[in-house]
Amino acid sequence: MGSLLDDTLNAALEAVWPTRCVGCERPGELLCDQCAANLPYIDPRWACPRCGAPFGWLVCSECLTTEGPAELAYSAGVSVLEFRDAAARMVVAYKDKDERRLAGVLAGLLARALPRGWLAWADALTWIPCDRKARERRGFDHMAELAEILAGQTGRAAISLLHKKEVGDQRKLNRQEREENIRASFSVDSAAVAALIESVAASSSSRATNPVSPMPTSAATPTNPVSPMPASAATPTNPGRSTHATSPRAPHLILLDDVLTTGATLHAAASVLLQAGVGEIRVATLARVW
Repeated sequence: MGSLLDDTLNAALEAVWPTRCVGCERPGELLCDQCAANLPYIDPRWACPRCGAPFGWLVCSECLTTEGPAELAYSAGVSVLEFRDAAARMVVAYKDKDERRLAGVLAGLLARALPRGWLAWADALTWIPCDRKARERRGFDHMAELAEILAGQTGRAAISLLHKKEVGDQRKLNRQEREENIRASFSVDSAAVAALIESVAASSSSRATNPVSPMPTSAATPTNPVSPMPASAATPTNPGRSTHATSPRAPHLILLDDVLTTGATLHAAASVLLQAGVGEIRVATLARVW
């Protein structure tokens, strides 16, 4: 009964306020094919692999200073879009204009933009949370909702690991004071981080103590090999097992946010996660100010 009422209400709302493309306002869908094709995508071939800045592949003007590479608590970054035109309207519509149906569209863009190998590398997804006032104003945590959908699309768990408190007025602060202010706004969910560390450590230990069995000699050795290797090179002393114990590793995380401006927020959040015991963090954002 509830589903029928929902469908009826949605049909009535669609008749009065039809769904329109966030890019061109053509009725029918949230993002039409033409606007999707014309979004200002950041080409990963030329982007900085460290911070994700467009055209920073060779020399990055964003994370390379006169004193050398800027300090970043994350090891790699990727952004899907430049924050302008339809891309900016889409992010703002989702985040601040209650168009929550865009979450699936945005998660799909992010999933396709994640570099090859990131999902196999990552143990989990986490995100930059809203502070209390922003959540009350919007009625939801926009990145938490997007992360949950992205988790369903990628098969990687989305875990809430961070808390964020309100940041005071930063207009009169210098750069260093702003960075310290932002960093102080983040704290970790200690129980959630500890559970993740324990889970990853147990998993890595299990893989180390239960390696894949070596193939039988009959399957591994051709009947008439062209150039057989010496027995000493072909056969390990203890096949299938490492000669050194493998230490349990710390978790790998993909940290999500909507827009990267200076990178200070992501750096601050990643810093507290590293201090809590996370091993490595890569960041992914929907858009980047450029």
